[in-house]
Amino acid sequence: ALGHVDAVGDAVGVGDDQQISCEDLPVFSSPIATDNCTPEVDLSFEDRREDGNCPENYTLIRRWTAEDACGNTSTAEQQIIVVDDEAPVFVEIVNDITINCESDDYETSMPVVEDNCDATVILSKYDVFMEEGCAGMIRRTWTAEDDCGNTSTAVQMITVIDDEAPVFVEVPQGLTVDCEAGQAGESRPTVEDNCSENISLIYEDDFMEEGC
Repeated sequence: ALGHVDAVGDAVGVGDDQQISCEDLPVFSSPIATDNCTPEVDLSFEDRREDGNCPENYTLIRRWTAEDACGNTSTAEQQIIVVDDEAPVFVEIVNDITINCESDDYETSMPVVEDNCDATVILSKYDVFMEEGCAGMIRRTWTAEDDCGNTSTAVQMITVIDDEAPVFVEVPQGLTVDCEAGQAGESRPTVEDNCSENISLIYEDDFMEEGC
């Protein structure tokens, strides 16, 4: 007696591979399976994950298997590539400030940063001091970096001012000199300043006649 043999594998059609953002929900397509003899084909799948170079970069792979009533099988795979390619966003930037030159505390509040996928963004800062006149400015660059190395920056300016005058801490006492002595001797006062180490001292003499 002659019989029919079902030896032809099933045909499985899956969707194209995708690339999505790490903030999107991965959704695999539903495959279509056909068989030359069996009207109903059993479909099953297995998922696996392949990690990338950072926690938010990875690939999801779904392997579909179609099996007919005679145990013939065929497989097909679909990949969803998940990427984090968006930099953190500064949602609240620290305002520029002005401080006195004698202050050694240049710390300010931290900016507020958000990221689409990473909940623990790393914040760092780099200061460059720029002299301007008698005081200066500090250019503070904030850098926000997520797990995948995406970065964004924000700049804060800190103006350093000197608005306090020098203070005479010791002033020479008055002198009485003979008219033949000519100029009175010079005794320099002692002066201190809250910020400057080199203080310029100048003087002006007023001659006031009294009697002879």
